Amino acid sequence: MWKESEECIQAMVDSEIDYTLLDEVSANKLKETIYSRFTKDTSYQYPLWEQLAAFRSVIFDFAWEWYSELLRNTKVIVFFEEANDKSAFVLNDGGVIPEIMNECPAMTFYVTNESADFLYAFHSDHSILRVSGNAQGKLERYIRDNNINVQVHQSKQ
Repeated sequence: MWKESEECIQAMVDSEIDYTLLDEVSANKLKETIYSRFTKDTSYQYPLWEQLAAFRSVIFDFAWEWYSELLRNTKVIVFFEEANDKSAFVLNDGGVIPEIMNECPAMTFYVTNESADFLYAFHSDHSILRVSGNAQGKLERYIRDNNINVQVHQSKQ
C-alpha cells in the first residue's frame, strides 16, 4: 500500500532536508490532542479536514506553497490521514514544506506544532487549504498583506 510519508521522506533525503520521524506513541498523543481540540466529534473521522469544527478555508491550487512564508522558522510536525498513513515527522523549519511537496504526488497532509496550537490541512484533490486554531488569523493576514485574490470561507461554528 502506498504511504504518503514514504514519498515525503524520499523527497527530504533527495533534497537533504533534516527531519525526524516521530515515534508512534508521541504521534498518537499529538493527533489525539488535535482531534479533541479541533474536530466536531473530538475523535478521528475520515477525512480529518472535513471534520474540523472551527476553521477558515480557501480554494487555491498551490496554497501549500504559502507555507514557505506562513511556517518559516517554525518547528512543525507533518502527518497524514490516519486511515492511510499513521506516520508523522518533525521539521525544524516548516518553510521547507513546499520544497518537499514539489517532489511528491498530490496528497492530503496536515501540519501542526508540538503544542497543537494550530492545524493546517491541505487537500490536494480539491485544492483546499483549511486551517484551525492560531492559523486562522495568520492565514487571513497573509492573504490580505500579499493582496491575494481569493475568498476566505469561515466555518459556521
